[in-house]
Amino acid sequence: MHVSVDQDKCCGAGQCVLLAPEVFDQREEDGTVVLLNPEPPAQRADDVHI
Repeated sequence: MHVSVDQDKCCGAGQCVLLAPEVFDQREEDGTVVLLNPEPPAQRADDVHI
């Protein structure tokens, strides 16, 4: 599975980080999503697909 993010659409709510902290993080200055792992295990599909 491949994951990508669109930082222009990120609202900074942090739900992605709460659901999959090994895949996502947030920038300190504005809360925008940061992708940590673009190839997470397939069993995480429900947590990373929006």
